[in-house]
Amino acid sequence: MKDRPEQLALGYAAPFVARPGDRVEVHVAGDDCPYESSVVRLDAGPEDRRRSGVWPDGEGVAAASGSTFGSWLEVGPSSEFRDLRSFSLSFWIYPTLLTPRPQVVMGTMDPGVSRGWQVTLEESGSIGISWDLAESDEQERFRGAPVTPRTWNHVLLIVDAANGTVRISVDDAVSGSRTDRAIGGWDGDRLVIGAPHGRTRPVSADGNGCLNGKLAEPAIMRAPVGEEATAALRYGDFDAVAADLLCRLDLSRAIGSTRFEEVSSHGLPVEVFNLPTAGVTGPRWHGRSSSFVEDPEGYAALHFHDDDLDDARWPVGLGLDLPDETPSGLYAVCLKTADHEDQVPFVVSAAGRGKERTGEGLAVLLPTLTYLAYADEHELLSNPDSYGDFTGLEVEDVELTWRDGYAIEEGYLSLYDVHRDGSTVPYASLRRPLLNMRPDYVWPLIGGPHGVGMDLRLLRWLEARGFDYEVIADHDLDRDGEATLDGFRAVITGGHPEYWTSPMLNGLEGYLDAGGRLVYLGGNGLYWVTGIDPERRYVAEVRRGQAGSRPSSSPPGENRLTTTREMGGLWRHRGRASQELLGVGTTATGAGRGRPYKRTRASRDPRFSWVFEGIQDDEVGAAGGILGGVAGYEFDRADSELGTPPHATVIASATDFAEPYRPMIEDFTGTGPQLGDSSNGLVRADMVMAIDGDGGGVFSTGSAAWCGSLADESGDSTDVGILTANVIRRFLSVPRGTNPLETEAET
Repeated sequence: MKDRPEQLALGYAAPFVARPGDRVEVHVAGDDCPYESSVVRLDAGPEDRRRSGVWPDGEGVAAASGSTFGSWLEVGPSSEFRDLRSFSLSFWIYPTLLTPRPQVVMGTMDPGVSRGWQVTLEESGSIGISWDLAESDEQERFRGAPVTPRTWNHVLLIVDAANGTVRISVDDAVSGSRTDRAIGGWDGDRLVIGAPHGRTRPVSADGNGCLNGKLAEPAIMRAPVGEEATAALRYGDFDAVAADLLCRLDLSRAIGSTRFEEVSSHGLPVEVFNLPTAGVTGPRWHGRSSSFVEDPEGYAALHFHDDDLDDARWPVGLGLDLPDETPSGLYAVCLKTADHEDQVPFVVSAAGRGKERTGEGLAVLLPTLTYLAYADEHELLSNPDSYGDFTGLEVEDVELTWRDGYAIEEGYLSLYDVHRDGSTVPYASLRRPLLNMRPDYVWPLIGGPHGVGMDLRLLRWLEARGFDYEVIADHDLDRDGEATLDGFRAVITGGHPEYWTSPMLNGLEGYLDAGGRLVYLGGNGLYWVTGIDPERRYVAEVRRGQAGSRPSSSPPGENRLTTTREMGGLWRHRGRASQELLGVGTTATGAGRGRPYKRTRASRDPRFSWVFEGIQDDEVGAAGGILGGVAGYEFDRADSELGTPPHATVIASATDFAEPYRPMIEDFTGTGPQLGDSSNGLVRADMVMAIDGDGGGVFSTGSAAWCGSLADESGDSTDVGILTANVIRRFLSVPRGTNPLETEAET
């Protein structure tokens, strides 16, 4: 792994996708060192790239600031938490990882601020309780019965101050203790569930005090309960303790919401922090339904992790007010220290600008959801089996960058990683340092750019070729649907538009049906069902399910998105394979040498002569800028059975791939040698032209490596660039309602 710079000032922008008139705040932290700041437009020409426009250069100090890892709930405030002496706690727990440091299940203890009590999951797996002693700074601590990992355990804890006894029951296994020290006298007025009080909790091998596991039906009674009530609580009958019930949480109310009320007569407010996984099965789930909409009682649980994160909560280093006339594009705030410059990207979108369009414009749709899905990815180390299956690479085959090392050391996760307890990561947030989302980042998997870096090659190529374009983003299309694309005669995708929401698909479908034209310059597009949190639009959600080519699997019954309440998994398995809109869909992946496209016999039809104008050979992209060939990494095929329309024509294909390229698992119904066979006929990339009778439609390259081959090292267009420019100009020059395959382009 390459050495990390000694002085870092790092940041993230909020919002990541902004519009003229918005304010963008850049959150900065680092090595307690000074930095200078400036603003650049990354996709501008070299002579304009350093113009900061209305934003003056600045300076600051990147103070050391740890991120707040681990998810938790806060209940209250309520004075009754301060008044508790004798009380009972009831909850179900499903531990998923034991750590040397005790994990907080719940409590009111806030060290250094207030006195209270705290229930913990110990290293041994036992349930413990500790409380402050009113007469000193000491604590009383008691460890009780053990719980069974990865099994639902019912815990009942009874504190009887009058008798000086503590009783812990785990699935009817009882342990008890007597104390002659005072119980009570604390002053905390909030109940915290899943984490200790306090903000900064870095992740370490010993843990950070936050819970790893599921929790369900937490309840507090303000008196010791009897044997009859004990049995009732285990079966979810709280009527027997209604008179003494101080609070009871129905955690199904956390599905899709960060604020709700507990369900006792007090109705205390509850707030959710840092993205515990909601929509998970609880102790009363029996497999009769896979929907929390149909069976809320079965999903009245949350899965807490000590590496959950929705907001790093770094301080704001500077703010930018975007003038109304700000050009759309991909920008960066540069944070320069003595030995490093971090370019913190953000998008200024043309969506919703409000100016009139002629309907002749060109838009580039940046795949910001794919950027987010891969942000801080280090699957090689957190999920090596999945990484090896997809790439054929082992740990020793890959040299990670210092940015990868930073994400690993700090504990940041992508949607391709797994939590420390091995569970799949369903949520990702833009409000954290996203260090592989940088213009100069080299992805170890392919030895070249990916995401922002790859799409910058496209934008700079468009700039150099003189195309007048606007930039829009996935987040715009999700929010405004088809209206985002209105006014553009043609839309270009980025290189890897993999993650799509329902509003995005509906918007693109409406745009194409209305005569719009799409230039799909990517591969593996429109693949995963994705949701954006309506309360926190900087958070995206993906549920992998148990089928399809995936880095990890969702647990049984946990396939539904909490952000949108729809089924997750592949769009193909939802009946919306990308072939229906793009003409092609994901067929193979790998990290080996890429291949060129060869023209098909169908491409000799005079209707397609303009596509290949200026290209002499039958092959296109033999000298690819990434992986040595323009078809590589992840690529797509046409397939009429999956929805490629009858009017689509395959005009070129790339074949003869070698190891480690393999077909996607979703194309097979059983195991066999064909799953690892690079010579399988499914391992091919198809270039497709699909224009309907009204002149709308799609040109699809079907390769995630395409945008890396548009220009050579000197900046001149390659044959890939020439072909791409031919298509874009044709799509722009022929009016809507006229078929570009049958009509001469306007001069």
